[in-house]
Order: sequence, then structure tokens, then C-alpha cells
Amino acid sequence: MGRSALILYALRAVDPFQGRTKVQKILYLANLCGWNAIDDYRYYKFGPYSDTVASELENFGKNSWVEERSFETRDGELSYAYNLTRQGRKVADSLAAKVDDPGLIKRTMSLVKELHNFSSVDLEIMATLVFMRRIEAKISDDELIDIVRELKPFNRDRIAEDMKVFNILKNFRYA
Repeated sequence: MGRSALILYALRAVDPFQGRTKVQKILYLANLCGWNAIDDYRYYKFGPYSDTVASELENFGKNSWVEERSFETRDGELSYAYNLTRQGRKVADSLAAKVDDPGLIKRTMSLVKELHNFSSVDLEIMATLVFMRRIEAKISDDELIDIVRELKPFNRDRIAEDMKVFNILKNFRYA
């Protein structure tokens, strides 16, 4: 129930929700702020990735709760946008009513809105920073940046700029 509520409410917070990478990274970060409902995140080429999230989105589409639309970007890349249907909003509201901490829904929606303003690249770096910090909790910020630099094709300054994710998450009860 918590997993479905988290995913549906994240999609409800931003309509349309642009990009599969953004969905994965934002849900990874939101999950750490009190949900702890998705536990199969693993490191993948664009950072933390959950097969469960991908599967749930597909199932939500089959249930007519979510519409997935593909489109070509200016760069000729294929991208996706997600919209909650009316039925999806009803299911989201029903699930939200069962969440023990009503503030969690409000915090999640605020966090998702804030994170959605960042580019997919920023979110890829931010989620990777958090993922690696959770693996290597005692390392310095400089060491963390170096680890992410080895994984990502971005310079040190670009990665350091996205360390702001830790301050953003603190405002949303990141554990």
C-alpha cells in the first residue's frame, strides 16, 4: 500500500511528470524521507533504479490509473510523460487516507515539486550522491564527490554543485 501511495502521490504532485529518469530518481529520494516502501533500488547507469517502480508504473497503466505518453525531444531522444487519470487520483486519495502520517503526504508532494524543477542530469547526480553516501556513510564530502566522479561523466564542480541535495532532504526528514 505504501509503495503505491508514494508513486501515485509523486505523480499527482507534478502533472505531467516528465521523464522516466526523473520518476526513478525522485521516487528514490522521496522514499528515503519517511516512506521506506521501495527496497529494491540498485545502482544502474543513471543512478539508483528500482525494477519495482518500473513494474508498478506499467501496472498502473494497465489499470488505467496512469497514462504514459512518449514523445521525441528536441535532441531526437525518446522521452516519456506520466499523467494520473481521474481513476488514478481517486486511488491515490484512497491510499493516502490510509497512511498513518498525514504529514508524510504533504511533505512528499512538496519534495517532489521541488525536485522536479531540477534537470534529469541534476537528479541523476543527486540520487547517486545519496545512494553512495548510504553505502559509505563515514566518508568526507570530497571523497564522496570523487566516488561519484568515477561513476559519472561530469566534472568535480558539477557534482559538488549537486551536494545541495543533502540540505534539501533535511527539510523533508531524510533519514
